[in-house]
Amino acid sequence: MPGSRGKKEDYQFKGFTWPRFTQVPNETFEELMPRLSGAAFKVLMVIAHKVLYYGREEGYAAVGYAEIVEMTGLHKDSVRRAVKECLELGCITVIEEYDARRSLSRMYGLKFAPGYGPQTTRQKDDSDSDTVS
Repeated sequence: MPGSRGKKEDYQFKGFTWPRFTQVPNETFEELMPRLSGAAFKVLMVIAHKVLYYGREEGYAAVGYAEIVEMTGLHKDSVRRAVKECLELGCITVIEEYDARRSLSRMYGLKFAPGYGPQTTRQKDDSDSDTVS
């Protein structure tokens, strides 16, 4: 569990598992990583993981500050600044929807380029399956 890390010196990574993974778009590494602070990159990775692994169909994921703090190990003030940095750079968006069950006031999503995103991909996949070879 991400929040139960303990001290860094007590932790030893056991290795990656396969095939459970999150595909991260190449623009993340080629364009954004050199421009984002370390904290903002961590925040972007949490949002990308939530969107691309858990929220693939919708294009957004319900993730709030507390969950980002837990997953990144950053202080809440650092998360606030990092989210602002990502928003200003334009790599994430805020979806203003409320989920009273999870006490979330915002959902964050990745900003997809025009013509891309889950709805566009799904439409292309659906139309491809209708064609006869």
